[in-house]
Amino acid sequence: MDRAFEGSPGGGCAAARTEHEEVVEGAAEADARRAHAGLGERLLNVGEEALQRRALKRAAREAAVVVGLADQRPALGPLAGDVGLAGFALAATPSWWLVLLGATAVAAAWTYTGGSRPYGYRGLGEVAVFAFFGVAAVAGTAYVQMDSVTWLVLAACVPVGLLACALLVVNNLRDIPSDLAAGKHTLAVLIGDQRTRVLYGSCLLIPFGMAVLIAALLGVLMATRRNRALLLGLWGGYFVYGLFLPYQMYTHSYYHEQLIPIIALSLIPVTQAIMQRMQQQPLRWQLLVVPVLLAGIIFPAWESIATMKAENDRAEPAYWEKIASYLPTDGKILALTQDYGYRLMYYGWRKVVVWPNRGEIKLSQLRGIPKEFQTYFAKQIQGKSYFLITAFNQYNGQEDLKQMLSDNYPVYAQGNGYLIFDLAHPMTASAPASSP
Repeated sequence: MDRAFEGSPGGGCAAARTEHEEVVEGAAEADARRAHAGLGERLLNVGEEALQRRALKRAAREAAVVVGLADQRPALGPLAGDVGLAGFALAATPSWWLVLLGATAVAAAWTYTGGSRPYGYRGLGEVAVFAFFGVAAVAGTAYVQMDSVTWLVLAACVPVGLLACALLVVNNLRDIPSDLAAGKHTLAVLIGDQRTRVLYGSCLLIPFGMAVLIAALLGVLMATRRNRALLLGLWGGYFVYGLFLPYQMYTHSYYHEQLIPIIALSLIPVTQAIMQRMQQQPLRWQLLVVPVLLAGIIFPAWESIATMKAENDRAEPAYWEKIASYLPTDGKILALTQDYGYRLMYYGWRKVVVWPNRGEIKLSQLRGIPKEFQTYFAKQIQGKSYFLITAFNQYNGQEDLKQMLSDNYPVYAQGNGYLIFDLAHPMTASAPASSP
């Protein structure tokens, strides 16, 4: 049956049709592949031409900028417009006063160095940066997201604003010579190089202290009612303490030592919340916290040990004993020295009456009871035989005292780090004399 079918005329026609269809289909597939390849090549050429045109336009624009025929500002126009519209919509959604705040920020940015009276050259640049990059930025962002501004948000404005100010301060510190020559009175020019460096360091360090302070205040809010009352009492006592000793707390860091246990107690609720949250996390996350905690403990300890080792105090006893060998034991000594004379009292067993340092003199002036030098000096040296100087930074900063001693009293003893004047034998008749 099969052979008869193959040899029959009908079977040959079917085979011929099948072969013809295969040839036609193969040709169609080949044409389709060629068409796709041609389309891909044309698309590739179009893309390359577009890239070439864009590169040529960019190169032409850069060349125009170089020769001064154009600037780059128009290229930022569309982007600035889009950003401006987005910011307007974001600000207007929660409140329209945010739009006014944004307009004020734009005006402040323009008048910083623009206009007839730029405030950036009048020592107000840091104030504006703190206000807009710190208070306005943080408080505005918080208001957009939370629809309110809390005291905690305002506290968070301080570290952000100070870090922004640090960038401006260090920039103006570098430009002090050129700004001074150009008549630009930035804050750095007004306060000088040394104070600007102190300001820069403060702007960098205070934010980290503020982070701890904010966490401590957050702990007060998180504490139980009974513990919160205790913490509020401690913070209130510290505040009252500062009202009575404001200058000492400003000039002497050890007046703030009581703040250490207050902050430690305030951080307990925050620490408890963090530990409870960590207990709910997988073991791998708990293990990752361990090195962070160890670093937080080891680094301050290592820093304290390194500072102590860097200061070699082994020569202190011999130094003060040598000074004491020149002085009488009856306490007739006036001294401008370190630590209110306690080092000499401890190592040398000599009691002294301390001459006020510059800070104490300034404090008297702030209190409205300035000390007239001639009268005060004559009163202080009564019954004194010697004037000891070991705090030479203070001595060089008190010109009246330095001139009085060097012009009117002989040097009794002098060595590395000390100077002793003989008050009992003045060199001039007009010098105040110390009576026994």
